[in-house]
Amino acid sequence: MKESKMKATIVRTFMIIAIFVVIGLSIVGFYYFMQNLTSKFPLETSNITNAANTNGSTNGSTNNSSVVSKANNIAATNQSYKDQVTKDINKYASNAGVSVANLDFTQPTNPSASQTSVAGVELKFVKITLANPIIFTNLMKFLKSIEGNLPKMQITDIDISPVSDSDGSVKVEPLTIGVYTKQ
Repeated sequence: MKESKMKATIVRTFMIIAIFVVIGLSIVGFYYFMQNLTSKFPLETSNITNAANTNGSTNGSTNNSSVVSKANNIAATNQSYKDQVTKDINKYASNAGVSVANLDFTQPTNPSASQTSVAGVELKFVKITLANPIIFTNLMKFLKSIEGNLPKMQITDIDISPVSDSDGSVKVEPLTIGVYTKQ
């Protein structure tokens, strides 16, 4: 039998060279890929800009007016927030299958210190009393509607406990929401 002329040191050297060649080819490939990508980016940007300019300013102003309108509705006006909140809460409650027993707009004497202030925006509080017991999924649907509302409202205090005799129902103590209003 013939003996193999390859020794372990030769194989190891060959493998090290092969690894360096693969790493080198990967670096070169990555470089060319990035060159290709970065050369296309300015072209795409200019195409988008040109398309926006050729569509005319009417589409842009229409899009901007809807954004401005939505931005103006984020915070309620100080004068109309009670009517707006009452209407919205009652609508969300009926959509979710929840019954509102009372809305209290009395402001706390010592508001939460954790609320951050924003210039021109004031946080008003509303205490909502719901008719108990409430099916948990209906309550969650109601709370999700409040959180996604314009003008912006957020739950600031809620206390939920299960009802022992009912399957899937909970008892909710009066919950407090914060409503952002323009000063």
